Amino acid sequence: MMGNKNNQKYYLEITKPPGKPYKENHVGRFLWAPKSPKYWNGREGKIGLLKIGDIVLHNVRGEIVGYSKVAEKPQIVSQEEIIDIFRKVGIWTKSYKKFAERWFNKSEDGRFYLVKLRDFELLPHKVNYTKLKHLPRPTYIQGIYLLEIDPRVLEELGIMFKEDVQISRITTSLSNICSVLDFKQLLILYGPPGTGKTWLALRYVRDATGEDVPGNKWEFITFHQSYSYEEFIEGFRSRTENGQITYVIEEGILKKLTLRAILEAIKDKGLLTEDEIRELEDYLRNDSTDYSRYSKLKQKLWNALLSLSKEERKELFKDAPTFYLIIDEINRGNISRIFGELITLLEKDKRLGQENEVIVTLPYSREPFGVPPNLYIIGTMNTADRSIALIDIALRRRFAFIEIEPEPEKLKGTIIEGIDLGKLLESLNKKIEALKDRDHRIGHSYFLNINTREELHRVWYQEIIPLLQEYFYNDWESLKFILGDFIEEEKVKTPFGERSTYRIKHLEGEDFVNALKRIAEGE
Repeated sequence: MMGNKNNQKYYLEITKPPGKPYKENHVGRFLWAPKSPKYWNGREGKIGLLKIGDIVLHNVRGEIVGYSKVAEKPQIVSQEEIIDIFRKVGIWTKSYKKFAERWFNKSEDGRFYLVKLRDFELLPHKVNYTKLKHLPRPTYIQGIYLLEIDPRVLEELGIMFKEDVQISRITTSLSNICSVLDFKQLLILYGPPGTGKTWLALRYVRDATGEDVPGNKWEFITFHQSYSYEEFIEGFRSRTENGQITYVIEEGILKKLTLRAILEAIKDKGLLTEDEIRELEDYLRNDSTDYSRYSKLKQKLWNALLSLSKEERKELFKDAPTFYLIIDEINRGNISRIFGELITLLEKDKRLGQENEVIVTLPYSREPFGVPPNLYIIGTMNTADRSIALIDIALRRRFAFIEIEPEPEKLKGTIIEGIDLGKLLESLNKKIEALKDRDHRIGHSYFLNINTREELHRVWYQEIIPLLQEYFYNDWESLKFILGDFIEEEKVKTPFGERSTYRIKHLEGEDFVNALKRIAEGE
């Protein structure tokens, strides 16, 4: 029988929304029901019993379509907030609105329970409810929305859960990243190219927020050499209105996301009215043209926050929804130039309401600014561009680091015309590490999803060889040691003696296959 680590429990959602699960309705994203004891822990629902990590099966119109995990504990929200959340994730369609209105009519006070889910997986094939012997009789579940079920149902469906959920292509588990973020709130995933760092960051954030695209609870940016404080925090920008050039203070991505995280935390706390919060959110999503009104609202927000004691601010952010900023290629930017004095504010103990809270005045707008504890930052770093030992010391001290290594075992069993891709990658990386270092190894993602010799030929000549030429620029002896038959050497007589010239040899058919086999065998 399936283990029950940490008292993990299993539930069944019974629902009939229109559209495709997850993509077009709430299934796999949220559980929600009217605020009532009968849905909290009564016959019609067990929402009040849910804990983070519990498993929920989804029964849609009599068929089990998939399963997910509880991401956050239940919260109470208004009807307007339900609509706003569903609109942001793209499921508030005309047909879903009609479905939701039936639930809205069941609420006595216009409030609802809402539970965020994560890690939704569709079953390969839908399973009729009546085919599962460990579920209650169909007549028993009439009128029920959520009930606890026997764990053996998951065994019938062939679903097995490990203590840590492993991402199929990345050995670093989502739970490991989650624990590091909870501890530090700032994380960098580093490793050679092709190991899946950006993919992993995006997967984690999408699962954590339940949102597939940025713009609400998460954002994605890429640092580069010319990226600046003015783009990241705030700075002057010129605008033309009625033929006149004016200069306004435009907010960067970090400042906007910070304000969105704060606004989410203060909802229903009485610091601002619902209309003021909604107005501020609109300004943050659409560049404001009414600067005077926007500035007054921000001033009112910060005055309200600063009127609280530090302990009250700490309580304000307790259990607040989390926001995420993914910074791809974080090591390619000039950290001092981009973060400026705000690098200190990112530290966990210096955030709003924390032990060593720091609130500064921004240099352009002269507005107060602090970083809330519900904002997490995940960076990615390609070690082939710059070693971890060489990155900005301020960044190293404040961020936690998780190494994402090449994993030849992910290619286990992938054999193309006798070429074992796992052995090929392993052999290449051993030679690279011996000649250069571990930071310049090749990631397994280059060889994923290769099914034919033609695909392998294309990846080899268009991606692998150019990458190695970059690593070993004009070092043909090293390239010949790594690539073997793919490097052709020719002796040329010169006035100074015999010299060697080299070029990439373009192999086809059996010659190509045999050359790769020799590399895979370590020859």
